[in-house]
Amino acid sequence: MLALQSNIANTYQAIGRSKEALQMRRDVYLGCLKLKGDESIDTVRAACNYAAGLSECNRFEETKALLRTTMPVARRVLGGTHPMSLAIGVSLRLSQAKLGARETPSVSS
Repeated sequence: MLALQSNIANTYQAIGRSKEALQMRRDVYLGCLKLKGDESIDTVRAACNYAAGLSECNRFEETKALLRTTMPVARRVLGGTHPMSLAIGVSLRLSQAKLGARETPSVSS
């Protein structure tokens, strides 16, 4: 059922229904946490998908918080050189950069 919901979320995203996609990705992530625990590869994957949805909706604080929680789990479960662990690191840095750009006042000449 969670895999089906994840596929539906991807379809929602593809047709521009980002809010519905985000809510479904959150449900999939929470479902994985409940059914499989935080140290399941499926839960790590669901967290990555949810974080991508948050970022897509410009919710960078939430993205950063989720990825900071997920990063050590991914390293423990998958290893630090696994592509998903590396992607989490990249996504975390991008979220931090976008937050920093938002908070930095522009300088006018």
